[in-house]
Amino acid sequence: MGLFGKKESNEEYRTLRDSLFDEWNHLLSDNPYETAEKMKQKWTTLSYKANNVYKLSKKYKDTENDIPKIKTYVDDINNRISEYSFEIDYKKFKNEFSSVLKEYEELLEERYSGSGIWNDYYELMTRYEKLRNRTEWLLRQLPTYSQYDIDERLVIDINSNTAFYYCASILWLTENKENERDQTRRDLYYQCLRKSEAVAKQFTEGRFKVIKGVACNRRALFNEAYENMCGSNDRSVINSLLREAKPFLSIVESPDYCYAVAKKHTGYSTINDWEWKFMINATTDLCIIYQYEGNLQRARTVVNVMIEALQKANVLGNYSDLINSLIEFRNGII
Repeated sequence: MGLFGKKESNEEYRTLRDSLFDEWNHLLSDNPYETAEKMKQKWTTLSYKANNVYKLSKKYKDTENDIPKIKTYVDDINNRISEYSFEIDYKKFKNEFSSVLKEYEELLEERYSGSGIWNDYYELMTRYEKLRNRTEWLLRQLPTYSQYDIDERLVIDINSNTAFYYCASILWLTENKENERDQTRRDLYYQCLRKSEAVAKQFTEGRFKVIKGVACNRRALFNEAYENMCGSNDRSVINSLLREAKPFLSIVESPDYCYAVAKKHTGYSTINDWEWKFMINATTDLCIIYQYEGNLQRARTVVNVMIEALQKANVLGNYSDLINSLIEFRNGII
C-alpha cells in the first residue's frame, strides 16, 4: 500500500507505543538480583509487544519516524533475550560439568575403597556408558563455552578416560566367555564387544588401538567357538575379523609404546594398569594370529619387542616373572 493509501495513527497505537517505551525503561531498572530465567521471561513477553508495535508502525502514514526507533527497541530486546539465554545455558553447562566431574571422581573412589561395582563388570559398563553419554554432551557444547572459566583440557581428558573405562569394562565382562552356551548371553557379550570397538575407533590414542584390536579379535574367538559348537568349518567371518583386528593389535610391535606403558604401570593407577593388562593381551593375540598365518618369525618378533620393553622398564624387578613367562612362550613358537 502506498503512502497515500495509509491512514493516520490512532490513540490505541500511540498508547501501545508509549507503553512499550515505559516497560522497556522499567525493565532496565528492574531488580538486579532477579534470576536470568525470570528476566528472560519478562523480556520475551515484552518482545511480543515490541514486534506488534513495530508492525503497526508500518501501517500508518504519520509514524515513519517511529519505525527506526522502534526497530532499535526490537533489536535491543532480542539481544537481551539472547544474552539471558546464553547465561541460562552456560549455567546448565557448568552444573552438568560439576555433576559429571563429581560422579567421575566418585566412581574412582569406589574403586580404591573396594566397592563391589568394580567386580561387577556389567554394572560398571552401564555406569560408565551413562557417564560417557554425558561427557560427550559436554564435549559437543565445549566450543561455545571454552573461552570462559571451563577447563577445556579436563573435559577432554574425562571424556577420553570415561570412554576407556567403558570399553575396558566390556573386555573384562567378556573375558573367557567365548564358550558361553546361553545364546542370550552370547549375543549380549558379542554386541557389547561391537560397542566397545565403535567407541574405541573414535580415539587415536594407543590404548584405544589396543582396545579395538583385542575386542575385534575376541569377536573372532566368539565366532570360532560358535562354529565349533555347530560343527562347521566355515572360517570366512573369523578370518575377516582377524584381518580387521591385526592393524590395531600391531601397535604392540612398537617398542616405544610398549616401554611407555610398562614404565607407567605401577599398580597405583587403574587406568594405567588396565592399559598394561590389555597390552599384554594384544601381544598374545597378535602372536597367535601370526602363528595361524604361518609367520612364526613375526610371532617371535612380537614377543621379543614386549620382552625388551619389559626388561628396559624392569628397574624394580617387578616384571621378572612375566619376562620369564614370555621367554618360555617365545621359545615354544616353533
